[in-house]
Amino acid sequence: GEFGSSEMQLILDMLIPQTAALASETENEGSKVAATSSWNFDFALILLGLLTNCVESHAENRRTFGKLKKKKAVLLVVDMFLKTLPPNIVDALKNPKKRQEEVDFDWKPEQLVISSHVCLLIGCLMRENKENKLRILRYIPGHSPVIMIHVLRAFLAFQKDARVLSPEALVGISSVISDLEKMLKIVKEDKQVEKEKPKEHVEKKVLKSNESVTSPASGKSTHDAKAETKAGSKPASRQTPEKSRKKKKGIAISWEDI
Repeated sequence: GEFGSSEMQLILDMLIPQTAALASETENEGSKVAATSSWNFDFALILLGLLTNCVESHAENRRTFGKLKKKKAVLLVVDMFLKTLPPNIVDALKNPKKRQEEVDFDWKPEQLVISSHVCLLIGCLMRENKENKLRILRYIPGHSPVIMIHVLRAFLAFQKDARVLSPEALVGISSVISDLEKMLKIVKEDKQVEKEKPKEHVEKKVLKSNESVTSPASGKSTHDAKAETKAGSKPASRQTPEKSRKKKKGIAISWEDI
């Protein structure tokens, strides 16, 4: 059912220190008591599961969550997600020069489980909610959901290998991955269109410049002279965004997508 803002705020306030403690333990491995680590891990999973269940199928709960903490709650969840990732991955997300062809997460199962659960929460918060989606994609390094797709695919593979994945969980995770993949396709298309815009602007500028320049021999504009010498020939067709997008179809998820 629908949760009020106070209930969601309470869960979020309890969740933030738990994930922060887990991130701290990862950075200072061996310095924490095992019992404390287990408590943080289990409690964080319970809280993440509770919030995910609240927003997974309830549009109003997603809107409510998006308004928490002066509309910064979704950004806090993204920060949580980034803290669960290995430092080399976060560095690569922020700095394209550090990206490699292969994504080497180099983490333990506990890290993957926590990271994937935060990922599921983010994916559900973006579902059919434009405001949450825009805020999250603008904030996450790379402005793309590709890293979340990587994490959830790795989690699915891990769960299948461990044979602990229930049919319900498989459907839920696969649904979020599907949502993120559709989002990634739109992000890639938008980036392709943005790449075309400067090109079109330069072409228009050159064309305008050509029309104003007069050929000294004939007194005609260079544009008219070219039109006469190439009469009947077809102009070179520039590749449309649609065509270039078709060429990219089927490319595997990689750093190039970010």
